[in-house]
Amino acid sequence: MVESILIGAILATAVAWSLALALVPSGRETPGALVFPPLAVYTSLAGYAALVVGRGISDRQNYLRDLEEVARGGGIDSIEREPLFWAFLKGVSLFGDTDVHLYVGVAIVCAVAYIAALRLLMPWASVPVTFLGVLALGFFVTYSSVAIRQGLALACIVLAISLLLSGAKKSAFAALIVASLFHWSAITAAAIILIVFVTKVSYATLVKIWLISSAAAFTGIFRFLLSPLNQSIDRLGAYADPDLARSYSGGTLRVEFWLFSLGLLVAIHFFAVRGPGERGATELARYFVALNCMYLLLAHVYFSDRIAVYSWTLAPIALIPALVKGGRTLGDHLRVFATLIAILAVGFLFGPFGEILSGAT
Repeated sequence: MVESILIGAILATAVAWSLALALVPSGRETPGALVFPPLAVYTSLAGYAALVVGRGISDRQNYLRDLEEVARGGGIDSIEREPLFWAFLKGVSLFGDTDVHLYVGVAIVCAVAYIAALRLLMPWASVPVTFLGVLALGFFVTYSSVAIRQGLALACIVLAISLLLSGAKKSAFAALIVASLFHWSAITAAAIILIVFVTKVSYATLVKIWLISSAAAFTGIFRFLLSPLNQSIDRLGAYADPDLARSYSGGTLRVEFWLFSLGLLVAIHFFAVRGPGERGATELARYFVALNCMYLLLAHVYFSDRIAVYSWTLAPIALIPALVKGGRTLGDHLRVFATLIAILAVGFLFGPFGEILSGAT
C-alpha cells in the first residue's frame, strides 16, 4: 500500500510539473515555493527507497552495527571508517539507532545536497524534474541504501562542482574536503576536479584525453603502469586482487560500463553542450569527461563502477535541463513530455521505481 501511494504521488507530481513546464511561458521565473511539493514527494521517495532497496545485503547490516556501536558511546576508533562518517553516525545516534534513522537520514542529507547543487546550476523550474531524473537513474538510491559512505561523499562532490561553477570557490574547496573525509575514493575525484578547475583545460581537449584513456585502458597500459601501486596502496591492491573474481563475477574492464559512459558522453555532447542547455552546461560536461577519465584509469580494478559513478551521476544534471528548457511551440511541449516519459521509463524499467512498487524486501 505504501509503495503504491508513493509511486502514485510521484507520477501525479511529475505529470503536473511537466504540464507547468510546457504551459508556463518561456523566460518567466517559477516561484520557489511551487517546487516544494514535488521536491517533498521526491525526497520522500529517496528516503523510502534507501530504507527498502538492498535489504539483506551485508554492508547494510555492517553500517547498522557501526551506528549501534557509536550510539553506545564508541569513540572515533571504535569503527574502522573515515572520521567524518563517524561524526555523521554520532549525529544520527542523537535521534536513534535503527535502520530507519540511518538510511532515511542518509537519503535526506544527500537529497538536500543535490537539490542545493541543482538550484545553483539551474532555475527552480528545472530542479524537480532533474532531481527526479537523478533518482530514476538509480545511483542515488544505491549509494544511500548500500554504499552510504560513498553516497555522502558523492553528494558533496556534486555540490562542490556546482559551487565551483557558481564562483563560490572557498565553499567548493570545503565541500571537496568534506567528501574526502566521508570516503577515501573521493580524494582522487577531488584531485581531478581541482586539476580541471586550475588548468581550465577545454572540453574538446578533455574529450581527446578520454579517447586516449579508453585506448590505454583496453590495451592494458593503465594496468601495467599502475601495477606497482597495488603493492604500496592497500586499498587499490585490495580492489585489484584476482580473488575478487569469485564474488564480483562481472570482472574488470567491463565493456558495458564503457559503452554506458560513451552513451552518456554522446548524449551530453549533442543535447547539452551543443544544445540550448542551462548556464554552465559545457562547464559541467568538462567535469563529467574528466571524472570518467578517472574511471578509465582504474577500469582494470574490481568495483570500477564505484569510481565511474562520480561521473555517471552528473549525466542527468547536465542533460535534463537542456531537454526541459521552456518554450511555446508544439515541439517544445512534446520535448518536455518525452523527457518525462523517458525519466519514468528508466526509473521503472532499469532504476529503483519498479523495485519500490513491487514492495522491495
